[in-house]
Amino acid sequence: MTDQLEVAARTFFDASGTKVKDQATHQAALLAAVRTATACLELHAGPTVFQIQLVVNPNTYPFLVLAGSIGGDICTHPGTGWQVTGGSFGPNLVIAATRGPLSNAPANAASLIGDRGCGRSIGIVGFFQAPDSYAGTYGFEGLNNEFSHTTLFKGWQPCA
Repeated sequence: MTDQLEVAARTFFDASGTKVKDQATHQAALLAAVRTATACLELHAGPTVFQIQLVVNPNTYPFLVLAGSIGGDICTHPGTGWQVTGGSFGPNLVIAATRGPLSNAPANAASLIGDRGCGRSIGIVGFFQAPDSYAGTYGFEGLNNEFSHTTLFKGWQPCA
């Protein structure tokens, strides 16, 4: 099955070899056909717990992270949330996410994104260990920090 990143980088042609006029619509139709799966992970760093919900391409390994969200004890402000922007998991865990205003956020939510008490982005890395977990570190961009974590794979379903 075609990988989403490959579809996004392609120029499409019809059966006669003519370039498709509406590239965006054709791309959207192909992307909709790509099957995805939802995985739930739970990051533990002392008393801190993040719920990490990932949407992945199950036809790749390591699993390519297409989207997702992070909730729980992660630094946030009212009207903002963490959106996963990429990564993968398999023998290693790599997750990148950014904090931004939610769709139903109050008008001042965008101004809270740049505050110094909570980073704009987070990077999470780890290596697989039995049983079904990852050990590694995470840190927030611009805050010069790094924290150890153990992240548990909770299963192939949305996080509760």
